[in-house]
Amino acid sequence: MSPLMFSKQDVEAAAHPLVRLLRLIFFRFGITLDKFTALYADHGRRMREDPAVTSQNRNNTRRSLEAGRNQNNMQLTWKLFYFITTSILRLEIEEIRVVIRDPSTGKQIEIGSNDPVDR
Repeated sequence: MSPLMFSKQDVEAAAHPLVRLLRLIFFRFGITLDKFTALYADHGRRMREDPAVTSQNRNNTRRSLEAGRNQNNMQLTWKLFYFITTSILRLEIEEIRVVIRDPSTGKQIEIGSNDPVDR
């Protein structure tokens, strides 16, 4: 069995919030390179994608994921985060919660995607 794609140290080293979240998801769900490869192949079959295209897409995605392993500069967009989480890992995102702070006042609020508008 291959090692986890992201170690505890990889998670702890991440400064970017989306990078940290994705690494934490991989770590907590025990995603190894072998598991990632199998999940990506399943996705390709579900999409009726040519296996060569699936393999190329998987390798490109993997390079993107691992690009910032040591430099902590992984470029991760919400689109890629969502695609990997929902289409590849086949997880459901039920809610997004964010803590936001205004640096000029220090005021901090927690806001979630399921919060009522008039809260």
